[in-house]
Amino acid sequence: QAISMAVDRDALIKSIRLGHAKAQYSMLPSSSWAAADEKDLTKYTFDLAKANKTLEDAGYKKGADGIRAKDGKPLKFRLEYNAGNKQREQISLITQQNLKEIGIAAEVNAVEWNAYLDKVNKTYDMDLYVLGWVGGYDPASTKNIWASDGGQNSTGYKNAKVDQLYKEAETVPGCKQADRKAKYVEIQKIIGEDAPYVFLYTQETLEVFNKRINLLAPSGLGVAYNLEQLSVNPLFKK
Repeated sequence: QAISMAVDRDALIKSIRLGHAKAQYSMLPSSSWAAADEKDLTKYTFDLAKANKTLEDAGYKKGADGIRAKDGKPLKFRLEYNAGNKQREQISLITQQNLKEIGIAAEVNAVEWNAYLDKVNKTYDMDLYVLGWVGGYDPASTKNIWASDGGQNSTGYKNAKVDQLYKEAETVPGCKQADRKAKYVEIQKIIGEDAPYVFLYTQETLEVFNKRINLLAPSGLGVAYNLEQLSVNPLFKK
C-alpha cells in the first residue's frame, strides 16, 4: 500500500506516454464491461506523506542513510525489468526515485527476456518487477493471475474470498452478465484493498488508417480484430 502511494502515476504518464494513458487502480481497465466504478475502489493515490506514515506506523524507521528498517532488516529491493524495454526501464528509474522519498532503496536491474520469464513464471526469484498484461474480452481470464492456484499467480497472492467469487462468477445461473459483473466488482474491491500489485496505467493506442478501408471499427481489441471483414473501396477519391 505504501509503495502504491509513493508511485507518481501522473508523472509516469506525462513523461513516458506523453499523456496518452490513464492511471489505473484496478485489475480491469475501465473499458471492460465488468470494470468497477472508480468511486467504489480503494485507490492508493500518490501521497508521499501518507506513504511515509504508513511505513512509520508499521514500525519501519529511517536510519542515518535515509533507508527504513525494522528488526534490523532494511527496506531494500531489486526492481527489475526486461532488458531492452525502454518504457519499463523509464518506469523503473522513476519509481526508484519515488521509493527513495519514502525510505525504500530499490536497485534497478535489467534482465534478459528468457531469464526474466523464468523469474516471473518459475523461480519467483524477484522482489519488484515491471510487467504488462493484455487481457481478453471476458474477465474470467484474470483468474489465472489472481486465484490462489492460478498458473500465472507469480506474486503468490491468496485470498479465499477472491477464490470463492471466481467460482461463483463461473456458475452464475444463465450466465447473466449483470450478475457476473457483480462478482468481478467484488473481486476488484478486495484486490484493490489488498494491493498485491501496484497498478500503473492503461495505455491509449493511436491508430492511423486510410479512409479507403471499409468496415473499420476500432475497439479495445485493436483496429484489425475484424480483419476478415475489411475491404478496400477502389472508388474512393480524396
